[in-house]
Amino acid sequence: MQEQFKVQLVAKLKPKAAAQPSEAAAVPQSVLLTIVYSDGVFGTDEEQAMVTELKSEIESACSAALCGTMQGDDVLPSELGKAFIGVTGEDADLIWAAIADLLEKRTFQPGSVALKKYADREETVDLTTLV
Repeated sequence: MQEQFKVQLVAKLKPKAAAQPSEAAAVPQSVLLTIVYSDGVFGTDEEQAMVTELKSEIESACSAALCGTMQGDDVLPSELGKAFIGVTGEDADLIWAAIADLLEKRTFQPGSVALKKYADREETVDLTTLV
């Protein structure tokens, strides 16, 4: 009984998409940031704070520009000494326009990059060269 209620509730909450076979489905685009930590492990307290602040600012900027949504609930350092922030939307250039100023204000370690993923290609931006 409880399982049936869950199925019914999910069905009611799930938005119904109109099927339009004549229109090609939009391919999501994204901007993926790889931020390298100076210590090669978990980063300094300052680096971790910067990444957390940057994530929040990117989320706000993309929300205000209506250009994309954050991927994942959190920014966590990996065992590789990097943090990752991802934003997905309909247009990688609109996402980049919304976040570029936020990135230009910061200093990044060598190897930190932004990967702009388009429907048909990818473009890598070295974050250490932004001015």
